[in-house]
Amino acid sequence: MKNPIKTKEEQCVGCHQCVHICPVNANIESSTYMSGIIVTTTIKINENRCIQCGSCIKVCTHNARYYEDDTENFFNDIKANDNKIALITAPSFLYNFENYKQVIGWFRSMGIEIIKDVSFGADITTYLYLKSFDALKYTFISQPCPVIVNYIEKYAPHLLSYLSQKQSPIMCTAIWMRKYENFKGKIAFISPCIAKRIEIFDVNNGNLINYNVTIKKLKEYIKEKNINLSDFPESNFDNLSPNLGYNYSRPGGLKEQVDYYTGGDMWVKQVEGIPKATDYIQKYADRIKSMKPTPQLVDILSCDCGCNFGPGTEQNICEDDIDYKIKSRKKHFLDVTFDKPMDNPLFKMFDDKLNPDDFVRKYTAKPVLPPDKNTAEYKEKVENVYISLGKETDAQRNHNCNACGRGSCVLFAESVAEGFAMINSCFFYSQKILHDILG
Repeated sequence: MKNPIKTKEEQCVGCHQCVHICPVNANIESSTYMSGIIVTTTIKINENRCIQCGSCIKVCTHNARYYEDDTENFFNDIKANDNKIALITAPSFLYNFENYKQVIGWFRSMGIEIIKDVSFGADITTYLYLKSFDALKYTFISQPCPVIVNYIEKYAPHLLSYLSQKQSPIMCTAIWMRKYENFKGKIAFISPCIAKRIEIFDVNNGNLINYNVTIKKLKEYIKEKNINLSDFPESNFDNLSPNLGYNYSRPGGLKEQVDYYTGGDMWVKQVEGIPKATDYIQKYADRIKSMKPTPQLVDILSCDCGCNFGPGTEQNICEDDIDYKIKSRKKHFLDVTFDKPMDNPLFKMFDDKLNPDDFVRKYTAKPVLPPDKNTAEYKEKVENVYISLGKETDAQRNHNCNACGRGSCVLFAESVAEGFAMINSCFFYSQKILHDILG
């Protein structure tokens, strides 16, 4: 599956904002020369290293970074009268569309008969997690966030056995539809996430979902086609009312559910945001290696404000407004009392019908192997970079102005040695060249 994040090279000015924000050094610089003089520097994505977090898109003020999804293909297939398309929507759909019921009504007017809330799939994921706690004696990392999965597959494959072996909410929803409702048509996912496209088309996931339609591009389509949503009647989802699955889209949403069902007795670690999440995974790995205590569950997301503000959204909503709506929904659920939290009707139905083996998630290690920095060859390459830059003293080699976006002179020199950066991106070097020219 190709990386959905792309670069418009003609709009890139080489400002290094994407380089600075990237948690995995997934940018490659290239320069165009004319008569020996650098004319332009552009920065492209190394697809093998990228984890599709979308951070570079958020910080690029030149619109040089963009992403692709399946919105165009989705609507083309609807126009072709493909009436065997069902729709599943992320919980964030509820909060990114003020009039989401009229959006559902609009979809139904185009012939889409089955429209489900992925909050139902999130409840399946939670149910499976809770059942896993009884069977497992060790810690595990939640996996609804595909960026986290991408990162572990590439940069911490030794942790794959600690990554939850249960499917994410969207995949649980699709599996339920395919295996328990015998749906044979295509499934489109309304999504806040760029990286979900990688998850959807992962060979381990069986091609159960056919489109990743991001909320941002859906809104752009509605605006471009001058669609007046108020012209359509309100409609609602087809599936059963969820328990607390709609909490998944906000920071700590999974933790909140586990605390409710277990009485708060479990050690659940909440982590969100890049690079905090990737840094934590490495620390977690160190604790595993050192046999130090670790949380029973790590609730981890790459977006610091959760999925509701994912890179596939317009991010123009207020977090407090979302929390207020979720609080209201949660109160409605909690007003109904059960002898035990796990005795609610939805989970009872899962007890009767659901086979956990149908919802097992498999992974493929895709290790990005770092170079051995202790070899004489590598050290010589880095030393040659310093020589080319004219950096002779320790002070010069730790100038650390960060104009290159790499964070330090050491990391920049290593990036040049590894083929990711160009020496002309060094401000110290540029000053030296200018000084030599002007005397």
